[in-house]
Formats: sequence, structure tokens, C-alpha cells
Amino acid sequence: MSLSDLASIGSLVSVVAVLISLIYMSLQTRQNTKHTMAQIQQGRTDGITDWLNALAADPSLLETYLRGTAGDPALNDIEAARFVVLSTARFYSFEDQFYQHREGLLDDARYAGVVKAAKGSLRFPGSRASWTLMRDTFDEGFRNFMDGLMREVPPELASNFGAAFKSLSAAELSGVKA
Repeated sequence: MSLSDLASIGSLVSVVAVLISLIYMSLQTRQNTKHTMAQIQQGRTDGITDWLNALAADPSLLETYLRGTAGDPALNDIEAARFVVLSTARFYSFEDQFYQHREGLLDDARYAGVVKAAKGSLRFPGSRASWTLMRDTFDEGFRNFMDGLMREVPPELASNFGAAFKSLSAAELSGVKA
């Protein structure tokens, strides 16, 4: 075997090694992307769960939230401000997920849930008032998104979640065999 043949074999081995390295890097990149998206999902879940647990753990906070959602004009200034703060926290969560989706870090199915949640929130008078009050604190892109939802979703009276739960539970219980 000549020196030229050895050089050719060496080049071939080098090309194969580079190809294997590229495949390995591609697999690692794909795995890192999945890991990052899982962390984002976990962060979303933690944020939403923390927000809901805070409401559930404090009866006065939950009462303020429900009354604020309904746009109760009898809220005092502290209760109204408390509701606006709660709403703003939710708006920031929507904003974060809006930009994660725009950057390709939140898939379409999860983003559709975000849009449904934002629409669900914006159908109630208190949430609409909170958005109108706080909208200028957000970036133009997100403002345009939320303003579009406000135009798309007509306002409606807030549901009485307690009464709705009791009614639905009674209907479920009527179908339960003893």
C-alpha cells in the first residue's frame, strides 16, 4: 500500500468521523430542544398551579377574584386593586406564553389553550376593565393580540361557579347507581 493510498483511507476515515459527529450533535440538539420545551411546560404548569392555589387557599382572595371578574361595583378600592393585580399576573402569564409561541418554544396545541384561556378571561367585565387599565404596561405586539381578542369576544355576565358546579354535580349524581 502506498503513502497515497494511506492518505486516501485517512481522508475517508476522517469524513466518516465527521459524519458520525454531526449525527451525534443533531441527536443531542434534538434532545436539548425536547428538554427545553419540557422545562417551559413545567414552568407554565407551575405558574398556573401557583396562581390557582393562591386563590383556593385564601377565601377572601377568591371572593375578591370572583366579584372582580363579575365587575362588582361594590368592591372597595383595595379589593378592586387586588383584583387588578390578580388579573395583571394572569396577563403576564398570557404574554409570556404568547412570546414563547412566537419564538417556537410553545407548540400550537398548547398555544391554542392559552388563546382559549385569554378569551375566557376577557369575556367578563372585570377582566376587560383590568386589561383596559393595564394594557399600556405591555409591549405593542402583545397589546395588539389582546386588543384583538377584546374585539373578538363579546362581554358577558360572569358565571356563578358555585351554582354551576352544584348543578353539574347533581346531574352527574343522578346518573350514579348505588
